[in-house]
Amino acid sequence: MTNRNRSIALLSFAIGVGVVVLGSADARAGLCPICSNSATVGDGIVFDELNVNIGVRRPGGPAIMKASIDGNPVTLQVKRHFLTAAGGGKTYEGQQLVGLLMELEVPDGRAYEVRLVDAYGCRSDQTPKPGEPPSKAADAKLKAYDTKSKAPDPKAKPADQKAFCVPNPFWVGPTENVPHFYFRVKKLRQRRGAVAGAPAAAAKKPARTRQPCKTDTCQPYTPDYLPAYEDRLPETEYKTEVCQAKHLEKGLSPKESWKDVEKEAITFEGDHYDAEHKQVWDAESNEGWFNFACAGTAVAKMHMLRHTHAGSVTPTKTTSLLQRTAMLKAITADYCGDGTAWTADGTPLQWTDSKGWFPTPRLDLAAIERLGLIEAVWGPDGAMCLNTPRRQTKVPGMVYVEPNPGTPPACTAPAVTRAEVRAACQGMGNMYTKSPAALTAPPRTAIPFCDEEWIKQWKLMKGPYRPHVVTVNMAANPAVYCDWP
Repeated sequence: MTNRNRSIALLSFAIGVGVVVLGSADARAGLCPICSNSATVGDGIVFDELNVNIGVRRPGGPAIMKASIDGNPVTLQVKRHFLTAAGGGKTYEGQQLVGLLMELEVPDGRAYEVRLVDAYGCRSDQTPKPGEPPSKAADAKLKAYDTKSKAPDPKAKPADQKAFCVPNPFWVGPTENVPHFYFRVKKLRQRRGAVAGAPAAAAKKPARTRQPCKTDTCQPYTPDYLPAYEDRLPETEYKTEVCQAKHLEKGLSPKESWKDVEKEAITFEGDHYDAEHKQVWDAESNEGWFNFACAGTAVAKMHMLRHTHAGSVTPTKTTSLLQRTAMLKAITADYCGDGTAWTADGTPLQWTDSKGWFPTPRLDLAAIERLGLIEAVWGPDGAMCLNTPRRQTKVPGMVYVEPNPGTPPACTAPAVTRAEVRAACQGMGNMYTKSPAALTAPPRTAIPFCDEEWIKQWKLMKGPYRPHVVTVNMAANPAVYCDWP
């Protein structure tokens, strides 16, 4: 079992940062290295967690400073995955939330107004309406709003709101639709001390992060330059989509679940994600924290797979925190269990879990193993065995290398070879068993291959740190990822 002692120590206390700050500048979500699908208000501010209580934030992240509907102050609440608002003796839900405004502020004073343009979730008593995808329908409705005022024009709201809905069912039964919302944002204020039209301040170089570079001729990409701080001018219109869905998986069965919800967000309570270590913790329901997850993100996938407290169905569909952590590490390609994610949005991948919930029909892992497509078997400490990582580099060790001084790197995408994973995990002191049937054998310092024995035996391992996920590459030779995303 990899790094068990380290994980036991980590499980004795909860450390969590929903938003990580690079240098002293832009806030970035930490669950994926390339966060093109994560929620953003622009200016480099990416987030995946908010609090319904005014002014409460994760370190460096945005806080909700006020919320209103049609000019009336409201208080937000998230129970399971249902977002509601209450104010003036009224409770708003579903399509009644259209026009909700949330003012978000980050510590440097920049402020943004997020508008809920449309709500598409189907209730059990609704029939989905065919027609335009939600993103196109929302764009049309947005044009009808008075974008220069804080409240939408009530006359422009669709007349048949209750009839229009787009299903978004869990990927794991029982059948239940998850509400989803389309948001846009406009900027209200620049950072404190900013002068309108003045050049942006120079960005500080971030702390060095671990990046693979194992040849004698290359150096890890740690540039002495960064783009200037983004700090666009205040706006009068809601131009930016909070969920932009730049890279979504192609050709996978889960992709069908993003159909028509590509640019929507889901909200749910009850789980907190330690972005640094890729761990899952229980969040206290009375503290007001909720996840804000766009389609295609790791957080959204966790909920759609019912690997969240909010997605659980007692007693038939429940998961432990260790099982959720194993799923998170598999989704983010945290091979060594140290929190380093070696994947990015849009990477083709298939997987299954020890409970047999996903996918349907079930994967024939024995046949897939004979084809050489098994990537890894995962537990809560990362990969327990590994064949070919899902993202490869053109030249081993040449990730993040500047071809010429002062020029952008040849490869900007996270990618790693098996040899680099093995060396990195050994450097951390990780220990492994040769296979599930060899638990009594002395532990190994080298991560083993996922051979036939592993695939036959992985479900038979006992104890809390047993395997929970098997991932499958979608081709015998994974694509080379360079300059994308």
